[in-house]
Amino acid sequence: MLSTIELRILLYILISILFTLYSIYTTKDHITIIFTISVAFSYLFLAIDHYAIYFNAILQSKINVLFNIIGISISLLLRYLIVLFELNIIYFSIPIILTTLLPFIFRCIYFHRKIALKKIKKRKPYIIYLMRQGLPISISNVSISVYSKISQIFLSLLISNYALGIYTVASTLAYAWLFLPQAVITSYFTKIYSKNNKNEILQLTAYLNLFIIFISVLYLIFIYFFGEKIILILYGIDYIESANIIFYLSIASVFSSLGIVSYRYIVAFSGYSFLSKKMFFTSFLGILLTYVLIKEYAITGAVLASILIEIVSLTVFNYFFKNKLVFFMHIKTIYIIFNFSKKHIKE
Repeated sequence: MLSTIELRILLYILISILFTLYSIYTTKDHITIIFTISVAFSYLFLAIDHYAIYFNAILQSKINVLFNIIGISISLLLRYLIVLFELNIIYFSIPIILTTLLPFIFRCIYFHRKIALKKIKKRKPYIIYLMRQGLPISISNVSISVYSKISQIFLSLLISNYALGIYTVASTLAYAWLFLPQAVITSYFTKIYSKNNKNEILQLTAYLNLFIIFISVLYLIFIYFFGEKIILILYGIDYIESANIIFYLSIASVFSSLGIVSYRYIVAFSGYSFLSKKMFFTSFLGILLTYVLIKEYAITGAVLASILIEIVSLTVFNYFFKNKLVFFMHIKTIYIIFNFSKKHIKE
């Protein structure tokens, strides 16, 4: 784990510098440049946070969840104060960085106080191995980043910065909860990866799917009743239009959370190459679909594109993997639901 730190920092700094220079070259808006740099710093701490990986691996994801909640809560409080005191919009860059910086610092302190480190003498073989095994996953993750942000890019280019702001606020809040299912999924799959029986892996993953569906429904109910109030408190009346789309983007986030389960399920069967190819095609479809729908329906098109892409990524594209393994896992999930309902109806 520790042997990847230098590699992560080096690659991230290189990519971030290139992207930031491109942003500075293509825009003269100092606010855009400041937010680009703040997002780059925010994702830096996310990229090097090997402590989160460690706690997930030892089935202690509750530590990650706790520190993530603290970080998000402090960031949301700062956003509220910025709106309350009508401060310059540039100050929003601070909570953007703190969202990932604070959990990273908390986990770092906790880790070094509780865990005794063992030095790794031969670091080079680890780095070579990680480069070889991690490249397909890296391509997959880059593709995910592309299709998850493409709506924001097209809204800015084809509609307006105001439309971009409305969509970004709704999208940020709609997807904010994903750290919770992601922590649960990562911890649970540590147990699943230890299994050798194909049917047992399928069964355990189907039950995990059910749990994610359950907490997703709770989240949708929460957003349906409180989404507008949260937007008013955190962003003010200027962004009230975000309330019209936040619930639908939350539905997209539910499919995204289920997609994480399928993603990990495919990894359990060493589907690294498949994931890189699948995410490439997903990105291509996302760019095409998002462009057409945004040009035709503006913000509504962006929301519709997000939902459709998440559904296709979760289902159709995944069903091409190894004799429809993901398809049968989904069928198993549905079967458990109906079987559970049938038993309770009889009772």
